[in-house]
Amino acid sequence: MNNSGMQENSPEAAGNSQSILGKVANADALKGFKSTEDAFGMKALENVRSANSDSSSQNKPLIRLQDPEHLDPAVTDFKTEQEVWNKIEEVKKEQGQAGVSSLYPRKWKRILPKNESSDETQHTFSVLQFNVLAEGLSSGPTVTTPFQIDTGDQTDSRGGNNYGGFVGTKNPELVLDFVHRRWRILEVLLTTHDENNNPGEGGCRERYNIMAVEEMDRYYGFFMPILKLFGYNGLFIPKERAPGTKLGWYSDGCGLFWSDKMFELVSEEKRGFNVGNQVFLIVVLRHRVSDKLIIVAVTHLKAQDNEANEQIRIAQVTELLQHIDTVSNSIGSTFEDIPVLIMGDFNSAPSLVDDKPSTVGCILDRNEGNKYDSSYSLNDEGFYTTWKTRGDKTTQRVIDYIFFNGPRCNSLECMNILDVPSVEDVAPDVLPNLRYPSDHVMIAAKFKLS
Repeated sequence: MNNSGMQENSPEAAGNSQSILGKVANADALKGFKSTEDAFGMKALENVRSANSDSSSQNKPLIRLQDPEHLDPAVTDFKTEQEVWNKIEEVKKEQGQAGVSSLYPRKWKRILPKNESSDETQHTFSVLQFNVLAEGLSSGPTVTTPFQIDTGDQTDSRGGNNYGGFVGTKNPELVLDFVHRRWRILEVLLTTHDENNNPGEGGCRERYNIMAVEEMDRYYGFFMPILKLFGYNGLFIPKERAPGTKLGWYSDGCGLFWSDKMFELVSEEKRGFNVGNQVFLIVVLRHRVSDKLIIVAVTHLKAQDNEANEQIRIAQVTELLQHIDTVSNSIGSTFEDIPVLIMGDFNSAPSLVDDKPSTVGCILDRNEGNKYDSSYSLNDEGFYTTWKTRGDKTTQRVIDYIFFNGPRCNSLECMNILDVPSVEDVAPDVLPNLRYPSDHVMIAAKFKLS
């Protein structure tokens, strides 16, 4: 048991996928992984199928990670925040030779009436949600993969190592090259869009206090070491059988970062769902100033827009909500007393049919148990969280969310949301492009602890 009373996965249950996933970030759990090297000489860790698995899948990696003890050479020379910003500007300048490369302008939208006496206090914090687009799902055909491609399994429907099938992206060799794109992802994570607070000399004064990310496959070697320079701590959970692994890449998964100055980690729970290979992460954080606890969850649900997969997503989100209830009960708090945030890529649009079960409906209109609200209005015209062309299909829809338990919670209010890039600014391009490094837009909200 950990210090919140949440049951941790047993290391003895080596054949259980949830045990592997739940323990993977802990040093003692890495004993289940074998050490190897990628094509560039970087230390890596693999967890492969056991000998009693189906013979056709033996020795294929379930999980492949960068070794947490070995940094990506791209980050070893960076010692200060300003050095990181300088690198970001260098990459933008290089991309700018092909067209406009600045991030799209965005503004914060007020949700609550302004109250000078209680607004901008030490009890406010900001969060973001961002599917960063995995390197293994977007790289080009001429890029050397870290590992051997599984030539016997080329079933990935998203374009394999052909720029992920993003045929609508111009200059893909520049936009989707991860050598450039990782720095633009950092730019999105570190740019708050507050007035007079965009990157410049000395970087941003303000930062997001909690960041939920999906499809991150360079957590240990790149993103976590860089974000530590900016005062963040974090956790990561990889997917088993992530599609990028058969294409020669590392496993992607869900990450959660928080400002170590504002929040302290109390407990964590990392699991794979009972159905599918998707994962979730739940943490309890303590707000250092107010001493209040807050539950934060991040997940990435089953992809593809069809009825069969929607049923899987419904099962997954139902399981997630049950675990959150259990965590809340384990720390002796009622739903009305403890703030809860649920963020992620749910791969499901808001349902327009009230009497038809849906993934989002399970959260907003839960028949039994605690209900949640969306920080964004899901009916707003012009609101989208992904806009891309893959193959011959262009999609623009809402599938990423920031849910919270207010106003049912007595101590949490959503004050502001960050608007998405306007359709006029993005069109006729689609995502990703020179001005944005992912096929999803980052969404963000500001909250107040009452």
